[in-house]
Amino acid sequence: RYSGGPWVDALGDLTLTGKTTSGYFRSHEIPLPRNPAGASAPWQVRVVRVSPDTDAFNASQSKVTSQSDLVFAST
Repeated sequence: RYSGGPWVDALGDLTLTGKTTSGYFRSHEIPLPRNPAGASAPWQVRVVRVSPDTDAFNASQSKVTSQSDLVFAST
């Protein structure tokens, strides 16, 4: 959204499945909305995780045996 404007669902729901022991990168180009009043910048981007966290602590091994971190970055 442009600063103070309404949120726009530009990409819809995106699903990631599977597992990896290293980073997984996925990129998307997001069309930036225009502010009807003129200037649009700065924009705000919101990423929402809809699935529950699946971090699991294995008491017999005294360690976390799975994790599901989500990291958002921009360039």
